[in-house]
Amino acid sequence: MENNWDWDKKYPVISISFGSGAVRNLDELKAIEKELLERNSREYGVQLEFETITGRFFELIQKIYEKYNAPVVVLVDEYDKPLLDRIIEKDLAMEIREELKNFYSVIKEADQYLKFVFITGVSKFSKVSLFSG
Repeated sequence: MENNWDWDKKYPVISISFGSGAVRNLDELKAIEKELLERNSREYGVQLEFETITGRFFELIQKIYEKYNAPVVVLVDEYDKPLLDRIIEKDLAMEIREELKNFYSVIKEADQYLKFVFITGVSKFSKVSLFSG
């Protein structure tokens, strides 16, 4: 990747990490998602108006793109940790999976505003379907 990147050009970066703390329930996950988006919106000085998590995530990407007239980089660290926190509780794990799938679906929808997306996790899930229906 190093040889294929223009290191002189800077892009705005949305950084999302689920690494700290443990997700105990679905409401807590939604609150964490909202806090992560708010932190990024404050950093870039953009006001989010939509109510839903997906609406706010898309709006964040779009407004940063428009403000800086540049495509946005999205970095997601430990994308699967909320699911792993409750993997033994099957019903709750399924609800968390659906919420994460909903959250990450924005990345595909916002493709026209994105330069690069890098997602890391700690698991090898081949049949969890976090990124697509």
